[in-house]
Amino acid sequence: MIKAIIGGVGSGKTISMTKMLIDLRQLTFSNFNINAPFVERLLKDNIISKRVEVDDKGKEKEVAFINWDFWNSIGKPFNLAFDEIHNVLHSRQSMTKWNTLMSIWVSQIRKILDSDEKHHLYLISQKLDRIDVALRDLIHTVTFCECYVQMRVGNTWRTVPKNIYKEKYQDFYPLRQIPTEIMINGKLEKRLCDVTWIKQTIFRGDKALMMYDRWAYGNEKTYDKRTCFLGNPYFKYYNSYELITFGDDVYV
Repeated sequence: MIKAIIGGVGSGKTISMTKMLIDLRQLTFSNFNINAPFVERLLKDNIISKRVEVDDKGKEKEVAFINWDFWNSIGKPFNLAFDEIHNVLHSRQSMTKWNTLMSIWVSQIRKILDSDEKHHLYLISQKLDRIDVALRDLIHTVTFCECYVQMRVGNTWRTVPKNIYKEKYQDFYPLRQIPTEIMINGKLEKRLCDVTWIKQTIFRGDKALMMYDRWAYGNEKTYDKRTCFLGNPYFKYYNSYELITFGDDVYV
């Protein structure tokens, strides 16, 4: 299945994906670092490789091709996880060579994943319409994320959306904090961190995109499930300060 995780900046998308992968404990290839032995960092060369060929006139040229040899060599089921997927397959770059090859790769890889109900392609993006349409139309599940914090009001803790707290309350009410292990530059450190709750609104099935639109823009109760989890225990599995860069020569 293809599962999309969406939400605004700081809404808990990356930590939601991290929780899913940690809880599953399955072999996963990801384009961001996760501190777990079963998650491997995805390289550009794993998907699209390059070689030099000589044309009919004897001139050398660089040719890009999909690295099927790598994927055929794995030999066991796996998941794929892409943070900021719109930077990998962008809706406004559908005719580029990279997008064309990536679209072919995704269409074939998803057939492998679709044959196994326990392994999935996970996608993170701020908005669904930023994802290339060839991939967007294949999404089976949409998870919308919202981040909540707890502020002290008098002698009680009041839970509010993080964005609302920043807009209205941060100058007046302190946030609740707890000791938390976090990953910083590849090292685990224990710090006092804001209590962070992630609320998920989930839409499933072939009509997940339509159900999400009706809920988000039509105020209809079309979701399948709502859930909430404490994000702090998962801070230690990924570097929240890492920038997802796609312009280098190594990583996707």
